[in-house]
Amino acid sequence: MKPLAETVMQGYAKGEFHIVPDRWNATFEHWMNNIRDWNISRQLWWGHRIPVFTCANGHVWADREDPEKCPKCARTPTQDPDVLDTWFRRGCGPLPTFAGPKTPDLERFLSGHTLVTGPDICSSGSPAC
Repeated sequence: MKPLAETVMQGYAKGEFHIVPDRWNATFEHWMNNIRDWNISRQLWWGHRIPVFTCANGHVWADREDPEKCPKCARTPTQDPDVLDTWFRRGCGPLPTFAGPKTPDLERFLSGHTLVTGPDICSSGSPAC
């Protein structure tokens, strides 16, 4: 995670993006400057599988559909057995229930105006925890 965080912080320092609202800048900076490795999954067997595929020749790619063959060498791929985190799944759940994005019910009941950070992923001393 550290090399990824360093790249993000370089873009942040150059002004390539900014945090909205500004009051979260210190939290973002603390988190990125004190980044720790964290498993992408909580190992839920019923979760949404990560859409990453690998072939026997070692080619790795992400795909929206389940591919029948590797786009580089035409070998049969295997999908990563891991699943996405429960927080990602929580965000996906209401979409089929409310018939996709941009419905009045979705805007009302899943507005995205509340940010809640779980203590299980907070680093000690983080302003967000």
